Parts: sequence; structure tokens; C-alpha cells
Amino acid sequence: MRVKDSVPMGNGHSIEFGEATWDPSTQSVRNRYDTPNGRFSPHGSSEIPLSDLVPILTETAKRDLLDIPSAAQIIEALSTSIIRQSRSSLPSAPTTVLSSTQSEEAIFHKAMLEIHKRAKSEANYNATRFFQMVADQGGIDAARMLLHSSTVSDGYTALWERGRLDLTVEHLVLQPRWESLFTEEERHIARSRLKEYGFETV
Repeated sequence: MRVKDSVPMGNGHSIEFGEATWDPSTQSVRNRYDTPNGRFSPHGSSEIPLSDLVPILTETAKRDLLDIPSAAQIIEALSTSIIRQSRSSLPSAPTTVLSSTQSEEAIFHKAMLEIHKRAKSEANYNATRFFQMVADQGGIDAARMLLHSSTVSDGYTALWERGRLDLTVEHLVLQPRWESLFTEEERHIARSRLKEYGFETV
């Protein structure tokens, strides 16, 4: 394998990306485990084509063999990758023109993932169910589902207890940028809910 990129994982373990041993035109990935003296150990190290990861992950998910935190980590990385790639113009890919609404929805989806990330790092709250909902439903539909719920979510309560209602969906949808994505009724629900919990909005 001709290594192009390597990610150290610790304890002599790394993940390597590069040209496949059997065909330089094919990209591959492998686990690498070094021997105690730092040399490559063929035992426990394996190389597979990158394209094989799709059926491997798909079949693993179908069998529920990944725990929720591991699956959520993969979903978050894939969601970020999709958004990143959608902003790039790939010559080999057919050109797709997104409407302004579609583009805003994609950016809002990323904003939803961002408040999840901030809640985890700034408020020490890992909203696993919120993340799953965003991954399954998409940012817009997940926000609407939470807004139209008859009660506030557990995540909303947890952030209120931490004094961080600024990291809630309700606060996010009231930002001027997202006004076109939500109805006045939905914005009213968000505003009223925040006010009820002592958080004043502009």
C-alpha cells in the first residue's frame, strides 16, 4: 500500500489511506498495528478498498451491531461530509443547482448539528436523542417536530437547568436568518416557550 494519509489512534495503532497494494488506481484503507519496536506488523493489520466500507457499514447497521454513541459518531461525521461535499464543485459529478430554499435548509441542518456540538462542549450535555432525530429527519423537520410537541423536550429542560436556553432549537429558529424557513405560528411557539422559561428574546 502506498500511504497518502495516516491518522494516529494511539498505542501503536493508526488508520492509513492510500493507493491499493493490488491496484494503484484504487483507493484503500487499512488498520495498522506496529510491533513493539515500531515496525509494521502484518498480524492484525488489514487493507480493504474504500468502496467496501459502504456494504460493511450498511450491513453492520442493519444488524444493530453498533451501540448508539458509535452510530451517532458515524452519522455526525457523514452528515458533515455531505454538507462539505455539497459545497464543492466536482468535475466528475453531474451539476445540481440547489434552490435558495434548499441551500438554506442545508445550512440550517448544519446549524442544528452545531448547537448539538456546542451543548456538548459548552454545557456538558450530550443530546444523543436530539442528534438522532436530526440525522433521521433532517434539521428542518426535526425542528418543526420539537416545536409542535405539546411539551418541551428533555433536552430543552436540561439546557434550561444549565442556563443555556441559547442553545435550544427554539432560540435557533428565531434568528433572523431562518425567518423564511418557519411560519409565524412556529416562531410564536418558540418565542412563547422561551419567555415562559424566563428567556427574553428580541
